[in-house]
Amino acid sequence: MKRGMTFLSALVLVAVSISIASSDTSVQAKRERVFSADTGIITLGPHQVLRIVTDNKDPDGEFVVTFKQMAYLRAATGSGSRYSVTSQTTFDPITVAPGEGFSIDIGTSEAVRGVVATNGEGVHITGQIIDTTTGNIIAVLIGL
Repeated sequence: MKRGMTFLSALVLVAVSISIASSDTSVQAKRERVFSADTGIITLGPHQVLRIVTDNKDPDGEFVVTFKQMAYLRAATGSGSRYSVTSQTTFDPITVAPGEGFSIDIGTSEAVRGVVATNGEGVHITGQIIDTTTGNIIAVLIGL
C-alpha cells in the first residue's frame, strides 16, 4: 500500500512537471506607444521665442508629454550653414488632464529645436514663433 502511494505521488509529480515544461504560455510586456513631433532647427530673430503648445481634446483620458529643447550654434560653410548643438535639455514628464493644455517656450539661442513625445495619439501639437516685446505671434507651425 505504501509502495503504491509513493508510485502514485511520483507519477503525479512527473505529470505536473511535464505540463509546466510544455506550456505554451509566455509573459509579454505591453509595449507603450509613443508619438512624437519635431520642429526641426528654427532660426529665431531678436526678441523671439519658439513656443510649443499641446492640447488635450480627449474628454475621457489624460496623456503624458515630455519636452526636449536643443540650442544650436550656426557656422557659415560656403553657401550653407552648419549647426552644432550647444545645449540640450529634457524636461520631466507632465501629465495633462482632459480639456487642459501645456506649453513651453524655447529661445535661448539664435537657432533652436523642440521635440515633443507623448503617449496619446490624439494630442494636438502646435509650434508658434512669438515676439517677446509685443507678445504677437509671428508664425505658426502646423503638422508637427
